[in-house]
Amino acid sequence: MRIAATISRYLLGFVFLVFGLNGFFHFIPQPPPTGRPLQFFIAVSASHFIAAVFAVQTLSGALLLLNRYVPLAVTLLSGSAVQHPGLPHYRHARWAGIAPVRNGALADCRSERS
Repeated sequence: MRIAATISRYLLGFVFLVFGLNGFFHFIPQPPPTGRPLQFFIAVSASHFIAAVFAVQTLSGALLLLNRYVPLAVTLLSGSAVQHPGLPHYRHARWAGIAPVRNGALADCRSERS
């Protein structure tokens, strides 16, 4: 079980590091949002709150990969893990199945005590 927790910590750290950096550098192309997600993105971007979210994701992903302050990193990521499962339902329903996998990895990292 310890090996599974380590693998899930590295995967979770990699995912949040890459997508946190993508928020700043936009190296992964995405289709533009429409409807409600567009309104939400405009509101969050106008207040510059999105930069703080990406910074927390990047920092937490790096901490998980470095195996430093793992409980702090998981605590910081818990807000994103609670908010993100609802977003695929707005954008693309075919990606909705990834949220339980990611949240399971997050729960596995929380249970690891090193």
